[in-house]
Amino acid sequence: MDAELEEFRSLARAFLAVHATGGADVAPDDPRGDRALDRGLGFQRALHAAGLAGLTVPLAYGGRGLTADHERVWKEEAGRYPLMTEELAITLGNCLPTLLEFGTEA
Repeated sequence: MDAELEEFRSLARAFLAVHATGGADVAPDDPRGDRALDRGLGFQRALHAAGLAGLTVPLAYGGRGLTADHERVWKEEAGRYPLMTEELAITLGNCLPTLLEFGTEA
């Protein structure tokens, strides 16, 4: 694997070791999942601040503009930790890709 991807893998591992601190399970005293959502949003903010959000999203739209290989490396590393953004799955997993594929500048 090339040096750039190995460096990226190291960055991902270091970030996850600090920030992927636990699942966002809904607690009985938080039936709407407000705390779980807050944890997910906090994790997403930390991803963004570390330059790890929107890895393959074009630079023009606020992403990193990286390759599918970077995304694969991220998923390999993140798969070893609790899912921290489950509450954001529709936005990140459905809406964002749809807008990138079919959206217009308008």
